[in-house]
Amino acid sequence: MKSNIAISLLLILIVTCMVNSALSEALGTAEWSEADFAFYDSNMVISEKPVAGDWSAGYISLEEKEDGQTYRGIRVGSYPEQLLQKYDLTDAEWSIYDTSKDAVHRKTDRSESLSQKWEAEGKTGAEVLAMSDFLCAKGYYFYIKIDVYRFNGQFVTKSQINLDIDEIKEEIRNSEIERALNMPSNKASREELEQRYDDYVAEQGEEYFDYYVQNYYQKYLRAHFQFLIENGMITRIELSDNYYSSLKYAYNDDGTVNEEYAYILDLK
Repeated sequence: MKSNIAISLLLILIVTCMVNSALSEALGTAEWSEADFAFYDSNMVISEKPVAGDWSAGYISLEEKEDGQTYRGIRVGSYPEQLLQKYDLTDAEWSIYDTSKDAVHRKTDRSESLSQKWEAEGKTGAEVLAMSDFLCAKGYYFYIKIDVYRFNGQFVTKSQINLDIDEIKEEIRNSEIERALNMPSNKASREELEQRYDDYVAEQGEEYFDYYVQNYYQKYLRAHFQFLIENGMITRIELSDNYYSSLKYAYNDDGTVNEEYAYILDLK
């Protein structure tokens, strides 16, 4: 009898571990889903989510002493290392601020110097997160930001987006030349404008395209999460949902789709 009870308890333990493991995988560093873009109560029922409107309507946050959690179980009071377990931080960005008496929660020469040093070393969000004890001990606080994009029907991070940069550059070139060609004051031929453009880009270097390329990425940006780490724990969680804050631009006043901003509809 005791043997049967022991076997039953063992089976329950195994099944429980399997369920917990599956749940951990589902809410851990699994692929992003629509469910990620909301906050939940302790029973995993949506407690707050962005709505259509302006920027503020697409923004929600969890503050100190506020109950709630992300879909992956991160809440105010969670330890920084839990982010490593729950989120893919490959493309995560970071920013460091000063909490020293004279700084009053802002960037200082001290925090800027450390930021520049770590940027030069190429530190990733995961590496900065692993230094949270050091940062807190030295009087710093910092943010970890994760951008989530909608690309080819999937939620991905920036490095997973495969843009054809050469194609983008050619599109920019054609657009700029066409714009100059149609200016009332223009008296140059297309060939002359093409030469002027190519000479200007050669002088400016690749930095000339940075702004345009970033705009292309922005078209695919669905949302970003931002986690504030102070005194060894997460004290604020922010979610800005670009789909809901931009949705109004996808439609004309008569309710028809605005073709210029139709890409917003593909973010969900």
